[in-house]
Amino acid sequence: MASRQFITRQRYPVSLGRLWRACTQRAYAQSKYLALGAQSVRLLEFTVEPRHVEVVLERTLALPVGRVARWLPEPATALVPATVRLHHQTRWWRTGPGTARLDVKIATAGLPLRAEASGSLLQLSNDCTEMQLHWQLHCDLPWLADGALRLFERQMRQALRRDHAFTLGWLQDAPVGPAQQPAD
Repeated sequence: MASRQFITRQRYPVSLGRLWRACTQRAYAQSKYLALGAQSVRLLEFTVEPRHVEVVLERTLALPVGRVARWLPEPATALVPATVRLHHQTRWWRTGPGTARLDVKIATAGLPLRAEASGSLLQLSNDCTEMQLHWQLHCDLPWLADGALRLFERQMRQALRRDHAFTLGWLQDAPVGPAQQPAD
């Protein structure tokens, strides 16, 4: 098995409490992945408690087969499906005033790729929260790993930028009610 690592840092112009309330709405999860290009999204588990959140979902994406094929050895291009199903598990835990821990796991059905991340949310001020995630990408086929992991990292970074942009818009536009409000 081969792997690749990278770190992401994203800032949100809100308190951790406001970010928590926005991201713990069912509509947020469903809307976000559809806006990011999913053909379908199924929420399998959606647990929201004052100090813990767990979201498990599956989404189906179309793969740009032509672009993907450029990154892989010739025999592997025949293995690239037109769509891929991703299984996501995201967990957040409040660890103290203005702090939270989070873990993300993403598995690809039918492809030898998966991603895991762990990190933190830290409220830097009343109007700034930073999320930092340490990502580890894995490929279970060594002969495919180099190109597949480079492509997977590129796609993950692009998806994470789009995810951040979506969340910034959601924070600005969507109503955020008091349900599941943790203490800041």
